[in-house]
Amino acid sequence: MTADTHPFQPRRHAARTPDRPAFKMCATGEIVTFAQLEARANQGAHLLRAAGVGVGDHIAILMENRREFLELCFAADRAGVYYTTVSTHLTPDEIAYILRDCGARVLIASDKFADVAAALDETGLAMLGLNAPRGKPGENGLSALPGRGGEARAAVDEALAYATATATPNVHVLA
Repeated sequence: MTADTHPFQPRRHAARTPDRPAFKMCATGEIVTFAQLEARANQGAHLLRAAGVGVGDHIAILMENRREFLELCFAADRAGVYYTTVSTHLTPDEIAYILRDCGARVLIASDKFADVAAALDETGLAMLGLNAPRGKPGENGLSALPGRGGEARAAVDEALAYATATATPNVHVLA
């Protein structure tokens, strides 16, 4: 099964039932529709590409339970990227081991774990941060974290406006 044929591919559901809930965050009660999930997954796929992550590459995700976690998983799926979710209870040394072992090119961490991500700077990975929600529905708070990976950070900073402007349910990132 490919990303295009998987039965839970957001773009399939967004085309048929865009306003239907894709998931609900129990802690906050926030509901994300299939149209929102599709748009955010598309935006995330654009941002991964801007960070130099290609088909078959690997990313790691370090964050607490929040809607962006699922959106990033779908973005990686859409972009043909493997992802490893990293336990938030691990030490920086344990996380560094996982990052080396899985071959991640990029670590995406929420603002809550920015200090942990900063401690991993010696890994040489591009580090992307997920800022706290800014209050606008549909905003994806991805931004570059300090550290190495300057080329990826510059590309992501440049692509943020583009990805936001092009994140529509009908845009397909993969050819």
